[in-house]
Amino acid sequence: MTDHTENTWISVDSQQAFESCCERWESVSALAVDTEFMRTNTFYPRLGLLQVADGNAVYLVDPLGIEDWTPFKYLLTDPNRIIVMHSAGEDLTVFQTTFDELPRNLFDTQIAAAYLDKGFSLSYQALVKEIMGVEIPKDETRSDWLQRPLSESQQRYAALDVEYLLEIRERLSQALHSQSMYQWFEEDSQQVLTTAIAQEEKSNWEHYYEKISNAWRLNQRELELLQQLCYWRELEARRRNKPRNWIAKDADLFEIAQVFAADQDLAYENWRLVKAVNQGFIKHNGERLIAIFRQPITTSTASNTSLPPPLPPNQRNMLKKLRELVVARAKELGIAPELLARKRWITDLLQNFLAGTENTWPESLRGWRQQILEPDFSAVLNELSSNG
Repeated sequence: MTDHTENTWISVDSQQAFESCCERWESVSALAVDTEFMRTNTFYPRLGLLQVADGNAVYLVDPLGIEDWTPFKYLLTDPNRIIVMHSAGEDLTVFQTTFDELPRNLFDTQIAAAYLDKGFSLSYQALVKEIMGVEIPKDETRSDWLQRPLSESQQRYAALDVEYLLEIRERLSQALHSQSMYQWFEEDSQQVLTTAIAQEEKSNWEHYYEKISNAWRLNQRELELLQQLCYWRELEARRRNKPRNWIAKDADLFEIAQVFAADQDLAYENWRLVKAVNQGFIKHNGERLIAIFRQPITTSTASNTSLPPPLPPNQRNMLKKLRELVVARAKELGIAPELLARKRWITDLLQNFLAGTENTWPESLRGWRQQILEPDFSAVLNELSSNG
């Protein structure tokens, strides 16, 4: 294991040095990996630094000196190697956009900690203090990782982000196995990878309208236009590499859909009725969006059935009961309640039940979670059914 002393990192800033490191890493079964990136004015994150720990040393890889990531992509996708990360979500987005690959086997220490009742969404600093008894600084959290040269403080901060991960993984892994939770943990780690892949699948962009607040209030035509607008924004954000809200805010798209759904002629003059949108947006996008609206919709998947309204007061009591059951079962299992069932998942289940959906249990609650919760949940749902 790495000797935990300050300033023990190896800078890698050339293709030749990087390939030598990758060749060395082929012999290890686990690598600790983290990234530092910037995403202040772009849709895609811009990689500023790649950190890797192999159990003997910490390496800081400068992406500006790397022309070919192929050797590292091989390491990521090798089925015989585990990639250890903490709260991997955003880093996986960096992997997808920079390397066009994701780890084959992921060990997320934040998820593992939640299974061991150390808190949900525990920070890396808190986990290091909890497991290793070491306090590490947070002073470079909002640092500019694209500046060169990186300061010694930045490099130390980045190195510490992977310094302890392999040791923490060993301890958490042993605890998960001893408590017979490792299979559950693996399922959730795989789901993190599945979610990362889904973000860049075009077919999923057609459902982005479901995330818009109050979309359930819209009629069918309004929903179809909102779906088109959200899909267009996904394309534009990626094409221009700008944040979604820089293209158009959710509230703007909601209002545009309502205004143009009310006029079958889709007249350009209707833009003056859209109060939220500025003239610059109309000038650059107005005619193009109207042209999109005028295209015949033959296979729209927009539907109110996937957008149930908020629960009324009497049914919120049932939601509260279900959540209390989750807290109690999680306490028995010794895991974070949010890990067993989040509020959104329980709400989905309750809304599915009220709507008479064929499969009441949403995807997020199936598998081991359903096996644990179904007996208790069934009693509450049956009570709701008997009360009408």
